[in-house]
Amino acid sequence: MERYQLPVKSGDELRSNRRKAMAARSRYAAAKRALKSGGRSLESVLDDPGLRRIPVRDVIASMPGFGRRRALKLMGELGIAESRRVGGLGCRQRASLLGRRW
Repeated sequence: MERYQLPVKSGDELRSNRRKAMAARSRYAAAKRALKSGGRSLESVLDDPGLRRIPVRDVIASMPGFGRRRALKLMGELGIAESRRVGGLGCRQRASLLGRRW
């Protein structure tokens, strides 16, 4: 059986990937800050296609009055796995999250 050889990336490809990752992390941080300050609604964050890979626990923890522990407790009550990302929310999970009084 042959072993799979990982592709070798050039320095330019690695730099490009690092820039993309930094831009994504900046977008996530800006969205969480806006959510915490009230400049953005939870629904707008869940609907943003650029934020589909952000963990749901981070989004909930960014809500005013919530932290990481409380976010995980709420996710357990709503039946959302701790590792779930925004893009992976089912329609019922999303509805239960948005239907909650904030």
